[in-house]
Formats: sequence, C-alpha cells, structure tokens
Amino acid sequence: MKRIVLIGLVIIALIQGVCAQGTDKNDIRKTMQEYATALKTSGNKGGLLFVYPKVFGLANKQEVLQRMDNKKETSKHLIFERIIVTHISETMVVDGVKYVLVNYQDEHSHSLAQPQQVKNADNIAAALAATHTASKNPQAKKMILASNRQAYAVKELTYKGWKLVERNAAMKDILQKVLPQQVLKLP
Repeated sequence: MKRIVLIGLVIIALIQGVCAQGTDKNDIRKTMQEYATALKTSGNKGGLLFVYPKVFGLANKQEVLQRMDNKKETSKHLIFERIIVTHISETMVVDGVKYVLVNYQDEHSHSLAQPQQVKNADNIAAALAATHTASKNPQAKKMILASNRQAYAVKELTYKGWKLVERNAAMKDILQKVLPQQVLKLP
C-alpha cells in the first residue's frame, strides 16, 4: 500500500512539474510579445524595461542602450516589425532563480517605395547577410529582414515577471558576471 501511495505522489509531482514548464513557456511567450510591443512603440528605450536588472549593476542604462543599438550603419533605415519565438529551452533552476534560453526571430522592414530605396535595400541585405535573411515583397513595397537571435529569460522573486538579457557577442562579458556558469551552457 505504501508503495502505491509513493508511486502516486511521484506521478503527481511529475505532472505538476510538466504543468509548471508549460506555464513558464506561456509566460515567456507573453513577455516576448510585450517586449516586441515595447520595441515597436518606443524602440530600444522601451526594451530597457525588460532587461534583467542585474545588468544595470555592471553597465548603466545608457551603455546597455548603446549595446542594444550596436548595429551596422545601414540598420538605421530598418523599422522593427515583430518577434517570433521559435524555441524555449527547459527551465533551469539555480538557487531558486529560474532561467531559460529563448530562441527567437526578429523582423525588420525596409521601404522599397522609391527606386533609390530598392538599391539601398539590396545594400542593406548584403551588409547584413551574415545574420539576416532577406525576402522582398513587391506588392507591399518593402523588404523584410529576419534575424535569428537568443536571449536568456530570468525569473527572480525580486522582480516582477520574466526579465531578458540578450545572448550575443556584445553582451558576453556581462553575461558571464550576471548568470551562473551552468546557465550559460544552456543549448
């Protein structure tokens, strides 16, 4: 009888764990959509509200904003469109803090309304080809550039909701200081 009760408790614990993972992923998708809305309405300054606050202990908001804006000169002609979450890793808990790695794609558009803009669009696509894919939509008179990116999502009781920190070369030094080493190894 004790064995049946123990097996039942283990099954309940597993079900609760799976449900919690699903809730985390739904919350992260919602956070990424709110992040996209902030970027679309307020640019990278709006995105600062979603940055993991421990980052600001190492770099002030202006420095973080500069790193977020750290794009090639050609990107000034791009308009942010949307974020599409493509994968969310399993949740890792370290010292009571939840971490996940979010793979997502962000899309920017470039107007093709005038002949000069068509020529500029090809230059932009060529300059960003290493990390972007370009698809022209002649009917909409714009080109969409999609970039595959990653961010760590962090949930601490101290902060409301999930907070983000980009996983990229410009943030490498900060990531090593604000995230546990095992989290940095998330696939």
